[in-house]
Amino acid sequence: MKNYILFSKKMIIITIVATVVIMALLGYIKLNNIVVEREIKESFEIVNEIDRYFDNKIAMANFVTEAVFYRDFLENIGTRESYRMDPDYPKVIEDLNSVRDIDGRILNVFLSSVKLEILITHDEWDTPIDYDIDKREWYIELLKSDGTDISTPYIDAITGEYIITVSKAIYNDEGELLGSLGLDIKVADIGSIISNYTLMDKVVIMDKSGDVILNSLGSDITKVDLARISNSFTGDKFKSLELSGKEYSIHNLDNLGWYLIILSGNSGIFNTDIAFIIIYIMVIFIVALVILYLYRLNKNVVRLSEVEMELSRNLDSTKSLRLKSKGDQYDGLAEILNLYIEKNENVSDSYEEKLNDKDEQINRSISVLTEIESKILESDSLAEMGNIIADIAHEVNTPLGNSIMGVSYIKTEVKNLKNIEPEYLEEAIQNMEKSIEFTETGLKKTAKLIDHFKKVVNSEKYNKKVDFNIKYIIEEVVSELIALYPKLSNYDIDVSCDGDISIYDNPDAYKEIFKNLIENSLIHGYEGKDFGKISVFLTKDNNDLVIIYDDDGNGMDKDISSKVFKPFFSTKRSEGHLGLGMFIVYNIVESRCKGKIICDSHLGSGTEYKIRIPALRD
Repeated sequence: MKNYILFSKKMIIITIVATVVIMALLGYIKLNNIVVEREIKESFEIVNEIDRYFDNKIAMANFVTEAVFYRDFLENIGTRESYRMDPDYPKVIEDLNSVRDIDGRILNVFLSSVKLEILITHDEWDTPIDYDIDKREWYIELLKSDGTDISTPYIDAITGEYIITVSKAIYNDEGELLGSLGLDIKVADIGSIISNYTLMDKVVIMDKSGDVILNSLGSDITKVDLARISNSFTGDKFKSLELSGKEYSIHNLDNLGWYLIILSGNSGIFNTDIAFIIIYIMVIFIVALVILYLYRLNKNVVRLSEVEMELSRNLDSTKSLRLKSKGDQYDGLAEILNLYIEKNENVSDSYEEKLNDKDEQINRSISVLTEIESKILESDSLAEMGNIIADIAHEVNTPLGNSIMGVSYIKTEVKNLKNIEPEYLEEAIQNMEKSIEFTETGLKKTAKLIDHFKKVVNSEKYNKKVDFNIKYIIEEVVSELIALYPKLSNYDIDVSCDGDISIYDNPDAYKEIFKNLIENSLIHGYEGKDFGKISVFLTKDNNDLVIIYDDDGNGMDKDISSKVFKPFFSTKRSEGHLGLGMFIVYNIVESRCKGKIICDSHLGSGTEYKIRIPALRD
């Protein structure tokens, strides 16, 4: 018996050790995959951050150059010696300073004149006589573009800084080039755009000629590596490549002519393939141990069966057990059983006391674990709140910045109204009207953002509960949306109900759910389509309301559908969509109603939302 117990202990220890090793390797692989997924997600966020920054600078240049004032100033400019005497010159300098003050990363703001080959800068820099605009990199690239350009990095003739210029050409009514407005951005400040990301120290940005824009990694990407990167992109925006023995995530920034190269975090202690091989070997080893253990166990079971038969024959006739001797560990079994019978009562009492002690230990452990769990949930909530606050600050900053710029321009124009010539009064008024419209657009966008944020966080709005028919609520939402979107009347919207379903809840919450679902289908699902069908099916399952919402629109691929409920995620951000509609739906269903919503969509095959809410009265 001792030999068998010793063998069993060894088997258990070996099995536990092997299982721990396997679990550690599986944990490593899982952690490695989580790190890679997180880094890829953040790398896409960095790409979007860079795109948004330069899109904002292009929008600034476009807005400023829309003013007829600059065109007339360049067209009627005098000579190199006299242009500063022009009565409009002080206003030009004041405007350029206003633009520069909007963003501290802008090194220089200038207005170029093709006629005089000069640069009029915010700090009134004197253009040298031998300055040749035709030989400047930013000007050469601007001529090749469609009138708006982001230059490749170059050494600035004014400051000697390594910079990038965002340029916007200015033409007269005959289409002749008069000059341009330029915003100089220091290459050294590009890193500040993405300074809040954890991948900041793993980033290399290169243009397609091999010039380094940013290198926080300190790693050299060779010309051979650059050729491999360039050849790997055939219309794709993202690739994973191994360069010089390391894994990199690479984004193709076509609009800037750059590559964003990020060192991946999956170069851990073990290679994933090696880890799987080790797991495979360990599994075979454990299976072999289990087979051996079962063989020994079966042998002992057969012997125990013989002992059981002998016990059955002797228990009725005598307290002393006499088993047939076979020279194994079971010869002493009868003696052990007799001793056990005598001490059974004392052992039972002692065992009961130990059980009570264990119960107390378990209760204390449960209390500690509950406290730890609440702290973890609190920490996760604070972290998520921090992320959402950061997103809100970013989203509100851009329209407010544009509004400030518009107000500054109007302020300048108002000052000049006192001395303006009558023939220029109408033009000045038109310019101020455009600025007012630009400012109003920014403020309306800010107000729209704040209204959406209120819908996300304002749970008190949905506190009042009444009895209502869910089908009537949906039909009411459809009628309101058709008035708002006449195009919606072209679509077949079918609302079917499994019987008459009444709910005791707040009807406004459900209106908000279906309003956002239908708007999402119309704006995204039916883009490019004039007809379609939206089906809404309502049914009861015990005390739950089950809603199946389905459209036959364009559908989504897996990557997009997995992010559809995330705040500020939208495929149409450039068209002014905030990416909060489906987040509001998710927040109402999951947080406010304690329900569940699932999105099932395939590209080209429509989208289905399954919603389950415990909303029905008994």
